[in-house]
Amino acid sequence: MQTEYRIKSLQEKMREHKLPAALLFYSCDVFYYTGTSQPAYLAVLPQEYFLFVKSGFEFARRESFLPRERIKAERRLENIFRELSSQLASSRTIGTELDILTVEALNKFNLIFSGYEFTNISPLILDQRKTKDATEIESIKGRLRRGRHGPPSGSGDLTKRLY
Repeated sequence: MQTEYRIKSLQEKMREHKLPAALLFYSCDVFYYTGTSQPAYLAVLPQEYFLFVKSGFEFARRESFLPRERIKAERRLENIFRELSSQLASSRTIGTELDILTVEALNKFNLIFSGYEFTNISPLILDQRKTKDATEIESIKGRLRRGRHGPPSGSGDLTKRLY
């Protein structure tokens, strides 16, 4: 799946499941959809999305393949809630990665998003992430080939360097 279609595909799945919003925080998922490894929240609505970068904003802008207008510097969950809730109309359900959310984080989410219900969106994400496009498959094959043949020539014998 080409990177520019990843979020669109998630939005389509959200519409199919009648899920009005998703708030992703897990670094692997954020990286998959945005191309940045900086700490961030990815807010996804059926027709809209924004990456709220908690730290490393300039790095995120350089790393990410998202349009710059979709990337915002914001570390406060309260401000992200205000932006999200203003676009949610009457719906009170938000998808997030409940399978990896700590109790402490869930309590914080429930406090800030008072009156909203969270549902686990991880199965939709994992289902999407397991499907690989030709570019991803070639990348995996390349890594496997490099792993099978050991480190690049000239790197020396690791066992000799250890002893």
